Amino acid sequence: MSDDGAYTGSTAKLNGSWVSTDPDSEIVEYQYAVGTSPSGTDVVGWTSAGTALEATIDIPAPGMSQGLTYYISAKARSASGDWSEAGTSDGIQVAPPVQTIAEAKALADGEPVALRNKVVTADVGGAYYIEETDWSSGILVLGAGVPPGTLVTVGGVMGLNEHNERAITGAATVVEAASNPLIIPSALRMSGKNLGGQDFNAFTSGATGGIGLNNVGLLCRMTGVLTSAGEGELWLSDGSTEQPVKVAAYLTDISGLQVGDLVIVTGISTLELDGGVLSPVLRVTDPSGITKLN
Repeated sequence: MSDDGAYTGSTAKLNGSWVSTDPDSEIVEYQYAVGTSPSGTDVVGWTSAGTALEATIDIPAPGMSQGLTYYISAKARSASGDWSEAGTSDGIQVAPPVQTIAEAKALADGEPVALRNKVVTADVGGAYYIEETDWSSGILVLGAGVPPGTLVTVGGVMGLNEHNERAITGAATVVEAASNPLIIPSALRMSGKNLGGQDFNAFTSGATGGIGLNNVGLLCRMTGVLTSAGEGELWLSDGSTEQPVKVAAYLTDISGLQVGDLVIVTGISTLELDGGVLSPVLRVTDPSGITKLN
């Protein structure tokens, strides 16, 4: 029996999953409940999930409160009519909400945080990016991937990924609205010298020696000439920097590209840590993220 982790951003929904086996009979029904104590049912009484192994559970008004721990319990009924012992999750709390991604980035690592109704701009497999619709800030969310254009509420803990890029870690994701590509903010036009930008604050790094506003986590677009190509990687020059910019295209077919091609690349402004240096990287996540112009 499991929930989404230590924190959730939603006060109205919880995600739970469970599994049970019976050596003598098949499982014909699962039921779940939610309480403010292990095995408790004071929030949601026992409710049938049919044979589903997971559910998004609606919490009755006024919803969950900060400061309390909520436990999901589940039990299984076999074809012979016997009920299993109930299993209980280790508990989840509602993280303190902030209004904007910029406010989240102002929190120190280890601080819980919730962001509500944010747009997913990219699914990178085991993680995704969210962004403000006014292009003011974006951030990596370390949790199960979510399709771009989905409106989500996120709860988790502020931290870093392996490349020192700021992220919401251990994230619990609640889908507020299904994917609609029309709500994804358009990509910001970016030069190579400005990709990554300066440090956002003491907790949130930009590129080493970065210039201009921090844009890590934002959907960006660059135009330039390919100077090198490798397995899942390209190097792009727009003439604004001495060294070309790395394009990570591991999820995109680049077999038709070659050195000298003029291209438009759309992806997420990210960072890559190597030898203590944080270099800007444009991370392509959409198969149509690279357009050849010549």
